[in-house]
Amino acid sequence: MDEFGSEDLSGTRDLDVLINADLPELIAKHAQRLAAWGFEPRAFSPVNLLQQYEELNRLRIEKLIALGLAKSIEPTGNVWRFTLKGAWANATQAYLKGLKRAEAQSHRKDKKRPGS
Repeated sequence: MDEFGSEDLSGTRDLDVLINADLPELIAKHAQRLAAWGFEPRAFSPVNLLQQYEELNRLRIEKLIALGLAKSIEPTGNVWRFTLKGAWANATQAYLKGLKRAEAQSHRKDKKRPGS
């Protein structure tokens, strides 16, 4: 992504930021991250893509709820919000990690953003 301040407290996703990256840089970054995992990634099935994406999101929400960081606000579990503990953790962790990442990429701040 290209925006600091987004973290996944559930630990089900590994988010990374590369400021002002163009497409070749993003492709290289993804390839580097995949290689570091040490196992072959699985592709989504071309059938029911939205359902597969929603299932991953459901697993993330369930983990947040189990950690006491979120609560469901409607019976299907598709709508949720952070608890006070989760909101605090999200705000502080996203802010602190964002500062650290921004400092590490300060050399990229003057790079022209693609499309601008």
